[in-house]
This record gives sequence, C-alpha cells and structure tokens, in this order.
Amino acid sequence: MRITRFVLDKNIKQDKLKNLYFLYGEEKYLVRYYAKKLQDSLVENRALSFNFQRFWAEDLDLHLLDESLKILPIFSNKKCVEVINFFPENLSKKELEFFKKIVKEIPQKSTLIISQRGGLYNDKISSKQFYFLKFLERIGDVVEFKALDQKVLLRQLISWAKDLDCVLDEFSALKIISKFGKSLDLLKNELSKICAFSEYKNITPIMIDEFDKQSFETTSFLLSDAIIEKRYSDAFTYLSRLILNKNDYSTILAAISVAFIDFYRIIVAFENNKSLNDVEREFGYKGSKFFRIKIASKKYSMFSKKQVADCIDILNATDVLLKSSKINKEIVLQKMIAEISLIINCNDEQHEFEKGLK
Repeated sequence: MRITRFVLDKNIKQDKLKNLYFLYGEEKYLVRYYAKKLQDSLVENRALSFNFQRFWAEDLDLHLLDESLKILPIFSNKKCVEVINFFPENLSKKELEFFKKIVKEIPQKSTLIISQRGGLYNDKISSKQFYFLKFLERIGDVVEFKALDQKVLLRQLISWAKDLDCVLDEFSALKIISKFGKSLDLLKNELSKICAFSEYKNITPIMIDEFDKQSFETTSFLLSDAIIEKRYSDAFTYLSRLILNKNDYSTILAAISVAFIDFYRIIVAFENNKSLNDVEREFGYKGSKFFRIKIASKKYSMFSKKQVADCIDILNATDVLLKSSKINKEIVLQKMIAEISLIINCNDEQHEFEKGLK
C-alpha cells in the first residue's frame, strides 16, 4: 500500500515491517535516510555482513537477487536486500515478469528495499512505471518523499547547526535556503562548510553572503582548472554544483572566460618578448588577479594561440546563446564544455608538432 514517511516511522518504531519497500521521490536525502533506517531496524550491526546485500539495478542479475532473498539469515531474524535505482523500462517483458515473480515470492524472513536514489518517478511517469507502482502497492509499502516545505527545512537546518555546535537563527536559515535551494543533500553540505567558515560560532546573514562569494570563486576556479586540465568529469561536477547553488549562468560563463582570456594575453605577451610584470601593468592585474595570471603562466604552454582563440570564440557564442535563447541554459553550458574539449583534444597532436618546430 502507499504510505507516508510518518506512517513508515511509526511502523519502524513498532516493528511492524513488510517484506517489500519501494522508496522514491524528489528528496533523495530522505530516500537514502529511510533505506538505512529500515536496514538498521531489520538487521543488527554485528550480523550485517552476513544478512545485508546491495545491488545496483544497472548490472542487476535477477537470478542472483532471487537466490539472495531465499538465503536464510545468519545470527539474525531477518535478511535485508537493497536494489538501487530500479526502472521497469530497463527490463525486457520476460525479465520484468521474472522480477515480479521474485517480489511475490519473497520469503517471510527476507525484506527487499528498492530505493530510487537517482532519476524520478513523478507526475509524468510512463504507463510502465504507473502499473509497476500499482503492482508494488499490492505487495508491500510504497513511500514517496516529496520536497520538504520551507517550515520543515528551517527546523532541520537549525537542528543540524545545533549538532555542529553552531548558532543559526530562522532568518539566517532562510537566507541559506534562498541561496542554495531546497535539496537536503545540498543544504547539509553547505551548512557544514558555513559552520566551519564561522569557526563554529554564531552564523550571521553577512557571513553567509561572504561565504557564498568565496564559495563561488573557489568552485568557478576549480571548474576552469578542470576544463584546462581535461578532467571533464570533474568539470561537469563543478558546473552542476554552481548551478545547484543558484549561481547566475552568465556569471559562471564569465568565470570560465576569464581563464582563457588570461591564457591569450600571456601567450601574446610572451610571443612579443614581454614579461609577466608587463601583463600585470597593461591589464591591471592586482592582488588575487596577479595570483591568477601567475597560475596561468605555468600552464599556458599546454595550448597554442589558435586553440585558445577558438575556445574564446566558443565562449562568446555561448554568451549570445545564454542571452537570447529559450533553451535550457544548463545544457548550453554543458555543450560549451564539450565543444572546448573537442578543440583541446583534437588539436593536441598539431600543437605538439608546432612546439617541436620552435
């Protein structure tokens, strides 16, 4: 049947547990939290290695899942098996029927938890997902974890801050939500950093603004550095982090553009027998800006002038797209990173040849 998280809490407390749970929804933190809470209530920690197994749906062997559920628990009353990110669309009709048979025949001493930690089952679910959920509701408990409302988020943030020996009032907690969004995962992560930034004292709105500024500068630097060093997986991670933190898309683009403009200025200057100090004077690099070009001067030889110029052209085109296009701006930035990677990688061989001629 379909139940709320409050009913699930009550059932766990009263030890009234089913043999099947399907946990899903927008708030992934709660999906993980309750999957762990069910696991802890079903299997004692000392017997965990014998009686708990976890499978990822992307490489799930249905026969192995069936065997795992049928193995009797050792030194425990229950056996617990978790399957992460299961989507019925990923199975053939025959495989899905076999999976349903497994679920219907879960032994009394075993519990299967299906937790959707990635992807969404939402209002626009496919017919296959709809009927799959209805099937699960007849066999066990289905729990949807929706995004929490602001009042609950405020209480949670203040509680977490207290656990970290920080003082956080409601107004400051509201400011954190307005800056970083409503995802519990993100809020908890950012709060822990803000507490460290405050030296575990009273967190003020001014402090949050200062942290946000420094956080953006650090992450945007890491993003640029990841692109330059061809660590594209890291680059997409940093981009996602900046977007989740509600940073303006054009501001993110500007931070990346700065790195390539620094490269271009240094390459042209060195080609004309100018020094780093000449670049500093000509373009007004002072303080942290001078530190920026010192870093760039150590990496400029990784690229040719044409590579950097081509990357700047892409950045300019992206700027126009962000200001004029109605398409998803996150996709625009992701496409920009992919296009820059093609220029950097495709021209590597030519650049090595040009370096050999010097």
